[in-house]
Amino acid sequence: MNLSVIKGIILDFDGTLADSEKFYFRANRDAFRQYDHEINEEEYYHHWSLLGEGSPGEVQRHGLTGVDLDQVRKVSRQNYLNLVQTETIELFPGADLLLEKLSESGYQVVIASNTRRDIINRILSNAGYETLPVPVIGGDG
Repeated sequence: MNLSVIKGIILDFDGTLADSEKFYFRANRDAFRQYDHEINEEEYYHHWSLLGEGSPGEVQRHGLTGVDLDQVRKVSRQNYLNLVQTETIELFPGADLLLEKLSESGYQVVIASNTRRDIINRILSNAGYETLPVPVIGGDG
């Protein structure tokens, strides 16, 4: 590969830089508890994370009725926000060094994610970044 043609690098956040999946599991698990449904953790990682089926897939797989998916998403987002504000979501080992080296590399580097920018900023701040090493494009824009 000719590296001289590379102008920029786009990094995903969740699961690439931040070890956040277990927090998403907890947020979704707790959102479904209002419907007396317990998400199986092993199933979650396969169907939600790997296959991307999300809450509609959970409802379909388990034949759940009376589940308001909009309400589940709303509660799950709030649960995740609460976790971000009260706990530290760690960056993967070496993620801080990667961000540092890439920001010094001369390449245009950006973090792009479906996660809202303010949440990403909070996670990075909790990881010790007072100023962000690279721009962030979050799910809010």
